[in-house]
Amino acid sequence: LTSWLEEIRPVWANDDHLTINAVNVDEIEQMLDKLIEQHDATIDACATTEQEGQTLLDYLT
Repeated sequence: LTSWLEEIRPVWANDDHLTINAVNVDEIEQMLDKLIEQHDATIDACATTEQEGQTLLDYLT
């Protein structure tokens, strides 16, 4: 989860991604595709973290 956060943080910390002025449709589609990929990576990271947490709990009990 930490590595995912380190990967995604610089992408969305850049104000250029939040500025819509003079952005064409292709650029918006690329941004949307990147957001979808990051969403999928977020879901995967959360699922992995949950599984690892459950494994740890099972080990400790």
